[in-house]
Amino acid sequence: MENAIKENDVYTPKFVAPTANILAVDDTEINLTVLQGLLKQTKVNLVCCTSGRQALEEINKEHFDVMLIDHRMPEMDGIELLKFIRQNKDNSNFSSICIALTANVIEGAAENYLKVGFDDYMAKPVDGTRLEETLLKYIPKEKLQESDTSETEEVVIDEKLRDAIKKLGDKNILDVESGIGYAGSMAMFADTLKVFKESIDSKADEIEELYFKDDIENYGIKVHALKSTAKLIGAMELSDKAKALEEAAKNGDIEYIKDNNYELISQYRSFKDTLTDI
Repeated sequence: MENAIKENDVYTPKFVAPTANILAVDDTEINLTVLQGLLKQTKVNLVCCTSGRQALEEINKEHFDVMLIDHRMPEMDGIELLKFIRQNKDNSNFSSICIALTANVIEGAAENYLKVGFDDYMAKPVDGTRLEETLLKYIPKEKLQESDTSETEEVVIDEKLRDAIKKLGDKNILDVESGIGYAGSMAMFADTLKVFKESIDSKADEIEELYFKDDIENYGIKVHALKSTAKLIGAMELSDKAKALEEAAKNGDIEYIKDNNYELISQYRSFKDTLTDI
């Protein structure tokens, strides 16, 4: 994966834009954490929301140059949020750039998102290079500044933590290289793993509750989110299982869900022990 990572975790952004306002909307906190890390050194003003309703509140408060909007969210999904933004011409964000974030990259996806009113789309998990290139394209030119290499930040990660992450890769538990690529650096990857570990209980409980309530629509949304976050940390087997269950939910294949949900949840919860040293 092409990215700006160097072995010593020295990272130089492609631009800085301290007066640019960016809104990010995603119901999964770990995705927002990664976006914050990836964009930290660009100095943009990044406002994060975990729901469409919360995003509407922020949109009514201030103007955003670019909005990054997750497609699949419960209650109000990204397309519904976009409709609210585009239907009110008096809204200061009526013409703001809206970019869809999606973990379902299929043929014709770009055309579909453009058709409903998005200006662009990005695949999830989002990698740093693609994110910066996209924002560089849409942030108003007058707000862009060249990156000052003299301000480049070198992030030092504890050797014990670095070794723990390396072992996860050596044992083929995680695709560490891929995870670092998405996070932007070894240090940010470590932070991402911590957030992932801390959210396991609550997220697994959410999936189980929806499963037992036979709420297949929202169950599908939650395993869709797990598909993306598992891939974000390089847990590819877990991501693939979540993907299969997402497809089953879409197709109404209740039997497949019943046969495979327990295995997914068990493997998901096992990462609490797997990531003990993180």
